[in-house]
Amino acid sequence: MELRSAFAITLQGLRSQLDLSQEDFSVVSSRTNISLLERGKTIPTLEKLTQICTVLKLHPLTVMTLCYSKLDDMPADELLKRVTTELQFLVTLDQD
Repeated sequence: MELRSAFAITLQGLRSQLDLSQEDFSVVSSRTNISLLERGKTIPTLEKLTQICTVLKLHPLTVMTLCYSKLDDMPADELLKRVTTELQFLVTLDQD
């Protein structure tokens, strides 16, 4: 699976779970653009991801965690443990 496909599945799933229509995103993006994202035809910039997440009422890292969980075929909680370990390691390097 490629990143744009993982993002498409994630966005479509979250939108469905949260009972949102593509039109609900009209304050930040056109319905056409949301459709393209959900079909894996395009991938958002970080700015657009942040705007989409405001409509979802989720932090962008939550959405990306779910996305990379699908991409890496790894449960989200395991992925978060890995990220936490990596961040802790980087913090210790920064303190040296």
